[in-house]
Order: sequence, then C-alpha cells, then structure tokens
Amino acid sequence: DDHTQEVRVRGRSVSIAPILIACVVSIADAQVASSPTDVPAIVTRGLEAYRAQGLAAALDIWLEDSPAALDPAAKPRMIQSIAPLEAAYGKMIGAETLEVVHIGKSVRRVYLILRLERGPIYSYVDCYQAASGAWIVPVVMFNSRPTEILPAKFWGG
Repeated sequence: DDHTQEVRVRGRSVSIAPILIACVVSIADAQVASSPTDVPAIVTRGLEAYRAQGLAAALDIWLEDSPAALDPAAKPRMIQSIAPLEAAYGKMIGAETLEVVHIGKSVRRVYLILRLERGPIYSYVDCYQAASGAWIVPVVMFNSRPTEILPAKFWGG
C-alpha cells in the first residue's frame, strides 16, 4: 500500500499509516462536533435577539416555520415557563455554545449556557434542516439545573 509507512520499534516493523489516520479522523470529528461555525444561523440570530430585546423576540425567530408555530399558545406558554427563571436570574447578557451534536445530516442539537445577570440557564436548541434547506427549530428547552439539559459529560455524572 502506497500510504503505509513502516518504522522499526524495538526491532519490530510497525505500520504508522492506520495510527496517523485514526488520530486525524478523531481530531476532525471532535472539531465538527463542537465548532461554533456549526451552529445554525437561526440559533445565533435568536440568541442575539434574546440579549437585545428579550425572550419574545428570540422566540419569534426560533418558532418561525416551526411545528410549534402552528400552536398559538406555544409562545406564551414558553415565555410563562421561563419567566420565573428570568425573575430570579435577571436579564440575559450573553451565551456560550458548549457543543453542537450532529444527529444525522439534517438534525443538530446545540447545547448552550445562557448567561443571565445573576446566574446561568442551561439550554438546548434542536435544529432541523427542512426540505427547503432552511434550518427550523422544532424544540427549545431551558432549565436552571444542568442535569436536566446537558449530557452527563458536562456535569460529571
């Protein structure tokens, strides 16, 4: 094989190509899974709107063309569910993307820390690439407890 090189280690011939390829593939996979550039623009636009104008503005972006948009009570219900958290933690001042998980080619789950004035809220946003090619948000979840939102690897569970 032209791609395989052998080196002598302790008197034995060892092929290094498979090891090198495995390392490169592992590094590339890790970057794909956590690269902020993999965050669909709809998530970023929603986060910017949330920081500048509040949750209702973010939901206007996130729920556009979403199955949840068909339910007129969805947005008020979401606002009502997060209101106690915002009352306790204050205004949203920023966000951190923890990881983007690719679930197949058309679904991404974006794990976030929403930075509020007095503490974090944990979130994930599920994004789906529709037949039109546009990203939509069928699910947004928020919680003040990381164990309810984040995979165990983030909180040591």
